[in-house]
Amino acid sequence: MIDLDQLIVKAYDLEPLPASVTRLSALVADNNSQLNEIVEVLTYDPALTAGILRSANSAASASHTAISNVKDAVLRMGLGTVLSLAVAASVKRNMILALPEYGLRENELWRHSVLSSLSVEAIQAHSKVQIQPDAFTAALLHDIGKLVLSRFLDADVQYIMQLAHDEGRLETPAAESEILGVNHGEVGGLMAQHWKLPESIVRGISYHHNPAECGDTICYVVALANLTAHRIADKTSDDQGLLPPKKYLERLSLTTESFEKVCETASKRMDDVQRRYNA
Repeated sequence: MIDLDQLIVKAYDLEPLPASVTRLSALVADNNSQLNEIVEVLTYDPALTAGILRSANSAASASHTAISNVKDAVLRMGLGTVLSLAVAASVKRNMILALPEYGLRENELWRHSVLSSLSVEAIQAHSKVQIQPDAFTAALLHDIGKLVLSRFLDADVQYIMQLAHDEGRLETPAAESEILGVNHGEVGGLMAQHWKLPESIVRGISYHHNPAECGDTICYVVALANLTAHRIADKTSDDQGLLPPKKYLERLSLTTESFEKVCETASKRMDDVQRRYNA
């Protein structure tokens, strides 16, 4: 078992999000916030402004009309995309690092996180359920807890976890909970709370492997986005078992056929992102 106090110290050891990003996340999660409030937060952060204008004028925006101000950029891209871009700029430096404890090479965690966020966009395009804007950010950060939990996975713990996987048939989150007393989703939720992100984002991260325990739609969205990203990255076909649980699809008003379209849409978006940003 992990010493919870020590884990909290490690979780809080990562640099905090900029105040402008924290404020932006709160506004995006608040249905009563005004567009001018969001624009104001972005305008007073030159780095955010530059990044958002660059993205709004990228080929992915599918428009020949140049965007020259933050308000038009927000209207073109949507609140969810804007928030995830702002958060991504703040966390990328840590998320591109290799995590050998999880078998992840340099940039692999980052690529999976970006693909998960793009999968939310694809789910939104094919689902009849309204997807809240902060789901993009929850998907981007869903594995952030691995950055902290990896520090506790020495060779002995990794060996025990591998046995739990091979002989006990436990998936990684279940093995983490069984052996360490906590899983990376819960640790990620703890980090999101420390960063003062909205509770909806905290829930989406914390329950992305067990959405039914929370019941919130955002948990199902992030869970499905995570599976979609793995499906695309692994290039796994249906007969190899990477179809999502039926309850995920039902909760989001998707069918097996529409899930295939989600995968296709997200894969194309990721190809575009990689071409433009070498992500």
